[in-house]
Amino acid sequence: MAGRRHGVPEDRRHPSDAEEIAMSHLTTCYGPEVEAVADLAGDLGPFSSTNFANFNLRQWLDVAGTLGFGPALVAAVDQLRNQRDGLLALTPTALYTFDRWFNALPRASSATVPLAVRTARAKARHDVLFTYAAARRTRGWFIDERASDLAGGASFSPEGTTLSGRAFYNDVASSFLHPHRITDEAPVGAWQSRVLLSLGTFPWVYGTRLYASAPALAWEPAGGWSPALTGMALCADMWQPDTNLVQDAREVVVRYQHFRKTCDEALRDVPNYDARIAIPGRLYREGLLLRADQTSLSVITLSTPLGPLNAVAYNYVTRRFAAFFALRRALLAAPRLGPELVVSIAKNPDPCLASFAPKSVVFPAVTTLGVKS
Repeated sequence: MAGRRHGVPEDRRHPSDAEEIAMSHLTTCYGPEVEAVADLAGDLGPFSSTNFANFNLRQWLDVAGTLGFGPALVAAVDQLRNQRDGLLALTPTALYTFDRWFNALPRASSATVPLAVRTARAKARHDVLFTYAAARRTRGWFIDERASDLAGGASFSPEGTTLSGRAFYNDVASSFLHPHRITDEAPVGAWQSRVLLSLGTFPWVYGTRLYASAPALAWEPAGGWSPALTGMALCADMWQPDTNLVQDAREVVVRYQHFRKTCDEALRDVPNYDARIAIPGRLYREGLLLRADQTSLSVITLSTPLGPLNAVAYNYVTRRFAAFFALRRALLAAPRLGPELVVSIAKNPDPCLASFAPKSVVFPAVTTLGVKS
């Protein structure tokens, strides 16, 4: 399998002047640091179904390789490549592959917790994620809501157990993914306080828990409910054209700027990588990512005032931001988009997108990706 390509042929057309001008909108609207992180995901080239399929494949292979279902996804990709336009249907296949892998993970089953309680907890988590995504379509990257404003109060009945009844970890303290969020809405530490979840960086959803082991992978499925599958789907939506263009990027920019600032402080003593003098096993910064030679990044976790910062978690979160902004940049640089995507641009609450919204558009049929055929 080494060296084998799993993509589809690249679109080698040269971008037009208009595309090149539009490419700078990240810097113009949000600053050069956002443009820089987008560069990590690579240049999609002229936006097309083919180029998006390659981009989507890169994202899924990165996610699968990091989480552990890489071999299963590669096998699934091999099957898709034998079908005409098979990679255009990659995301449903990738989610199915993730679900099978996740359900097969060995886990210390909550033997002391009755199935009815585990089912109630799984359903409560799923309901919060699903209903939030439907109600807050422009703010899908991050949940920052009072528990009482979320489905079922973001709680479940823990009857007969020592569980708190809170569906999610109480992550209101200052962290790498958000600032201090303890308020007077509820007693400090009470499960009724705010729910903070970084869906765009799933399964690292808690800013104070950037361990090597992603916390949302502990969301146990039960009774036919799988909140982890729901979370993975919502994360993947961030690098799909239709959902990406609906998002108010200002929210994602704020989250990235906070992540970048807090991580830069935590990593201030980590040297830049230089192959000539690099010491095996030592952690280095290489651009916006972390690197260590002859060792696994998963074993390197920094202890910081904001909580643990594992090198794998850091790189993964950084690349999720990169994917979001790289796709947004490519979409706004495209000379032609399908009417659904044009409507999303026109309705987006971010004023920076106003100049990209045509006054009137009539397009012929579009593909399922919304790219003019």
